[in-house]
Amino acid sequence: MKKAIQIGFSISVMLLALFTIFRIPLSKAFVEKEITTFLNGVIAKDLDVASDFYTHHIELETIQQNLEQDGFGLISFSDVEGEYDDGCVCTGHVNLTFDNNGEPLSVRAVFTDSKQVCAMSSSNERFPVTSKWNKYAYGGDF
Repeated sequence: MKKAIQIGFSISVMLLALFTIFRIPLSKAFVEKEITTFLNGVIAKDLDVASDFYTHHIELETIQQNLEQDGFGLISFSDVEGEYDDGCVCTGHVNLTFDNNGEPLSVRAVFTDSKQVCAMSSSNERFPVTSKWNKYAYGGDF
């Protein structure tokens, strides 16, 4: 009986270790895939993305119009990287490139697993294209 308890305990510890080891990479891959799919939809001007753009936003019609017109100026993105913090892969970074009056503007952005993507800029340099993006994709320009 004692041997069965030891074996059961060993198996439990091993399963817990495997879960811990594989959970983080799987969560990271899932979050990165979600953000990649979302940003690809914005670039493709896919109106199905509009409802996901900022889930708490009441201006869905305005979001759809902006998405149809210029995709919020987003022309590309790269280096989607989810980050493990506080027990989950809930945030990350991505590089965004916008059309800023005919010139590409590359900025670093922070994202959450709820598809909120905030384009960062220096405090002394604001661009209308990133302000517009942040208003809808993050809920405000900070």
